[in-house]
Amino acid sequence: MSERSVIFSVATAVVLLLVWIGIDLIGHQPDEPARMLLTLDPAEIERIELHAADGSLTRIAREDFLGLRRWMIRWGEGGTDQAWPADETRVRAGLRVLATTAVDPGMLDGVFETTLTIHASDGSTQTIRFGDQPVAGRIGVIVDSGGQTTQGLTDATLYDAFVRTDLRTWRDMRPFAPPGVGPSAITLESQARSLSLGRRQGRWSVLEPVFVAADPDAASELAKTIASLRAERFFDSLAIDDTQLGLTQPLAHVIVEHDVRALSNATETTLHVRQSMLVGQPTDLSGRSVYALVEWTVRPGLGDEQPLVGPTLLSVPTEALNRLTTRPDGYVSRTSLEMLAASIDRIRLSVGSKSVEIERRSAGWSRKTDPLVPADSELVDKFITLLTRRHADDVVVAEAEVDNPEALRIELMARGDLKAAELRATASVDPAGMWIASGLVGRFYAGMSDLAAELISIVERLGTEQ
Repeated sequence: MSERSVIFSVATAVVLLLVWIGIDLIGHQPDEPARMLLTLDPAEIERIELHAADGSLTRIAREDFLGLRRWMIRWGEGGTDQAWPADETRVRAGLRVLATTAVDPGMLDGVFETTLTIHASDGSTQTIRFGDQPVAGRIGVIVDSGGQTTQGLTDATLYDAFVRTDLRTWRDMRPFAPPGVGPSAITLESQARSLSLGRRQGRWSVLEPVFVAADPDAASELAKTIASLRAERFFDSLAIDDTQLGLTQPLAHVIVEHDVRALSNATETTLHVRQSMLVGQPTDLSGRSVYALVEWTVRPGLGDEQPLVGPTLLSVPTEALNRLTTRPDGYVSRTSLEMLAASIDRIRLSVGSKSVEIERRSAGWSRKTDPLVPADSELVDKFITLLTRRHADDVVVAEAEVDNPEALRIELMARGDLKAAELRATASVDPAGMWIASGLVGRFYAGMSDLAAELISIVERLGTEQ
């Protein structure tokens, strides 16, 4: 080939290449920039619905719940059969994923059967349809925002948060999540015994098996322990009437009650909320967790009881439940007399058939009109201070009262001639101290055996036969 032919061929090739590049540049459009997926204001979102490919519906919505606005999860037939409070932290994290996710527009193929529908408080909605499965950390979506449709690829984090894990994983893991106020009553039932505590005007009492003032710290700690219980997992597919779960003959029953004040049509109403958990058999051979059935009900005022949450089957750690005991000893107040020492006006001390009555007067303690000697008066003051201010070193709740004829019997009268208490005092040698009994409750005061003997001495010296 001649030199001229070579030059001509090269020139022709260059021209053709330039023409091809020009045509390609003219026909090529720049990629459309990524768009933020969410067009709604995250703060205005009121409801999110997940329509799964299998036809099931799960929804999470901000609802009026016991006088408060909080997120609730509902699922089942029509998306409303079952309900459970949502973990507010999980909800905020999910909304944050929605608000920060972008979509790269582009044409997509495939089936888009799973739909996420987002509702705002102003009535506007946004729909996100997901492709089958993420690939390389990306998933196809079709987004409909008020008639404007966008399709493209987005980060699979959105799919993982709302679809793969299911909205039900957003449930609050606490079976006894407080409904905004502290409990008004707690009941623990085992196969051996029952324990019931109640709170009125901020003061706790043991209601069963004895009626007595409760130790406020122990009662508060019990309430905190129950409120901190956490489920290990939920069992939405198991039948709650399965006899293998052990719920027809539960090992234990935990009940927490709350009196919640709520406004309804500008009228304040007291809602009585009852949280119940039946404890069944272990979930496996290790025994580390047990099945539990949780249900909340509400009774507005004097109305009928209505379902609120559940019944929902879940599992709880056995170790956590073991911290709950139905033995009342640890919950009884360690103070023998829940009143001020100055409010005691009269004391009757009795041993056997002999008794003496002592009355508080302006000049001090007196027997009838005769003032007590200073030493005896100091003993009486010391004893009343012990009853009203000192915490007992030990508390025991007996199954039955024991009648000890040698015990010092004490009858205390408050102002207005009101009977404050009837007690029995017995000295103890080993360990050295004094037992003060009131009904079934006995309180031990270490080192007080001499005080018991000195009080008996007052009866022997000043008492009369009855």
